[in-house]
Amino acid sequence: MANFNIADFKNNYMKHGGARAALFYATTNFPAGVDGAAAQKLTYSCKASQLPSTVIGKIPIPFLGRKVNVTGDRQYEEELQLTIINDEDFLVRKAFEAWVEIIQGAKNNIRSAESIYTTSSLVQKDKAQKDIFEYTFYNCFPTNISTAEVSWESTDQVQEFTVSMSYDYFESKTLAEPTDYQNQNQ
Repeated sequence: MANFNIADFKNNYMKHGGARAALFYATTNFPAGVDGAAAQKLTYSCKASQLPSTVIGKIPIPFLGRKVNVTGDRQYEEELQLTIINDEDFLVRKAFEAWVEIIQGAKNNIRSAESIYTTSSLVQKDKAQKDIFEYTFYNCFPTNISTAEVSWESTDQVQEFTVSMSYDYFESKTLAEPTDYQNQNQ
């Protein structure tokens, strides 16, 4: 039986102090024809996102009056959501809008580039600001650029908007072991 006490919990299960939700950054490779400077700015202006879920479907098979579940296919039904702080140059928002225009022109209904799919990443950092874990999303493209509220009543606020990105699949990988603060002082 497990010995439940704070010291064991901290030493064995929270050795690194827990991953911090605020220590991350997002990257997106914009397609050709979109201002590349937006990619660098996105890294600093994406204020929220979420690590993806992993879903395996199930297939119920009738057998002797009951259903037996067997594994189905891996599903990527969610979209990558990026909440972005809008700066007065609108650089990141304009880049996503330009990407949508490349996918399907508003005036002529024509795709203006062969390659509209790119990769995006979410990178988790540790408390020492070291990149420790990365999710890479493949064949991404924006499906929705949300509204950005304007209002005379909005004081002491910075404008923000959300971009939804479709992707085919993701891969995750460890980039480095987190800093071990407990053994640093020994």
